[in-house]
Amino acid sequence: MNYIEFFFIAATLSFDTFAVSLAGGLTLVSAGAAGKAKIIFSFALMQASLFAAGWYTASLFAHIITAWDHWIAFSILSLLGVKIIADSIKSARGGEERKKIDLLNGRQLLLLSMATSIDAVAVGISMAFTEFSGFRILIDILILAAVTAVASFAGLSGAARIKGMFCSKASLAGGAILILIGTKILIEHIC
Repeated sequence: MNYIEFFFIAATLSFDTFAVSLAGGLTLVSAGAAGKAKIIFSFALMQASLFAAGWYTASLFAHIITAWDHWIAFSILSLLGVKIIADSIKSARGGEERKKIDLLNGRQLLLLSMATSIDAVAVGISMAFTEFSGFRILIDILILAAVTAVASFAGLSGAARIKGMFCSKASLAGGAILILIGTKILIEHIC
């Protein structure tokens, strides 16, 4: 997997962060630069940390199951893609209740950072079967942290102008991208 493909994975993982930052940004009265930096840092750090934890844990066992690694990566990325698409459709149909999000509340920010980063664990696990270089994973972690920070910044900055409809369309595209990348990994290893 090259850096461009990983950038698309990072962008897909950051759609949730963008949506939560956007929704939270709509309810923020006055965050100030320090408050916004805290929010952005929290999302980026959690996303990168959970990705690294998934990769490290799975890399301990990667040598045992290398014969099936491409199937595992394909399955995880495809299931994540389908879940993202299903959640997006449910949200667009009004299946999710809108709740007030207070991103300046430390506990709520931590929980939201974790919730939007859970899928990074699964991607980290799948990367352990395709990327074995510690240096490459370090670069991937930095890319993921940077993309997540940009997504959070964009959500906070554009909260007043961007409406909820865009978030569900972005999630649909993100889910499709994960499925396509998973399929590409499978095809590369089978052919």
